[in-house]
Amino acid sequence: MATPAAGIAKVFGLLKLAKPENPDYTQTTFRIPKKLSRQINRVLIDLADKGVEIDRSDLLEELANAFIRIVDEVGAVEALEQVKHLGTQMDEC
Repeated sequence: MATPAAGIAKVFGLLKLAKPENPDYTQTTFRIPKKLSRQINRVLIDLADKGVEIDRSDLLEELANAFIRIVDEVGAVEALEQVKHLGTQMDEC
């Protein structure tokens, strides 16, 4: 049972809804290679060790938003090419 304070906080938008209850979110399932999944998990653990709490869903949201910003600037085809070559661009620095 919710406390009166929680009810007031919810009315004023002070409580963040969990994603499964948030109507602004949708559940999506996709497959990635196991090796990539383990690499992501290691990065998330490293971030947590440094005090940065982010889960796989939040990470994907950040990456997808960055991709969409690039699409808005250069178009979808060029954005995809830039993302595909992002790792090689880092190697060139």
